[in-house]
Amino acid sequence: MCNLSFTGCKNLDIIFLKDYACSMSGFIYLFISIILFSTMEIFSKFISSYFNYFQLTFLRFFLGLIVFLLFLMIDNNKKNEIKKIKITEFLKISSLGFINIFLSMTLLQYSIEKGSASISAVLIGAHPIFVYLLDYLFYRNSSTVNLLRIVVGISGISILILPSFNTKDNILPLPVIAGLFSSFLFAGYTFLSKKLLNDYSPFLLNLISFFMGILFLFPLLFLKNSIYLSNLNVKNILIILYLGFFVTGLGYFFYYQGFKRINVVDGSVLFFLKPLVATILSKILLNENLKFIQYIGIFLIIFSLFKIDKGFKNVYTLKFKKNATR
Repeated sequence: MCNLSFTGCKNLDIIFLKDYACSMSGFIYLFISIILFSTMEIFSKFISSYFNYFQLTFLRFFLGLIVFLLFLMIDNNKKNEIKKIKITEFLKISSLGFINIFLSMTLLQYSIEKGSASISAVLIGAHPIFVYLLDYLFYRNSSTVNLLRIVVGISGISILILPSFNTKDNILPLPVIAGLFSSFLFAGYTFLSKKLLNDYSPFLLNLISFFMGILFLFPLLFLKNSIYLSNLNVKNILIILYLGFFVTGLGYFFYYQGFKRINVVDGSVLFFLKPLVATILSKILLNENLKFIQYIGIFLIIFSLFKIDKGFKNVYTLKFKKNATR
């Protein structure tokens, strides 16, 4: 029973609704980014025979950078934010570009080019387990419920990819290893990004990390085959534009907006949706067949997400009740 006055209870109700709306908007932003990210491996596979993994990663983030430069041109507040940044702050944010773009995304692109698009999507989607481990190691945030959610999700992912590990699919071990390293590095990127979002806007993190990431990549563009004009047909250009402007530019914008509103562990676990969406798309667009056991894996992934949503609601309900009885 509420022991406060009617006005006090009403104010608590408003605070609760604002907190709940903020967190729900965070999940919505992340959901949009996940849908966009889930198409990356599929569309990259379509053109992986025309461009190597260095080139595709560079083109994606170069076009993504243009999206943020357009925002910069029309917003004076963002220009002022850039002018105020110090060199030490610039270097901190630059590390995100190195970890994510130069290392994680290049390894992911290699995994797609040399292996399977769906396997690559599943591996990068498994990065929340590494986020949880980092969160525990650095902050000692230990939750049995969160651990069980992640274990259930990882079990589902493992079952989903299990049928692919055979000689018939001709999946080389190296692409799988590259995908796992990419997943771990993306977890580190996510973990560091959440810390930096306390001090900097999502726009600033994207703009600087994208710029530095493609700067790191530029010398490697010419180590392998160059981009031939014959590869730039209408289909390939449209796919590159989609990967750059939508998947990378808008995808990362929504990604950062989401993590600014919810905690890093719950937000990352939502990425278990990525293997599900990517697997369905690979069936439709790449004609990859699913086996019965893979549907079991998908069910476990959905179940882990259902538990998160239930837990999210319970946390806010208990928080509201606790505040209301003070």
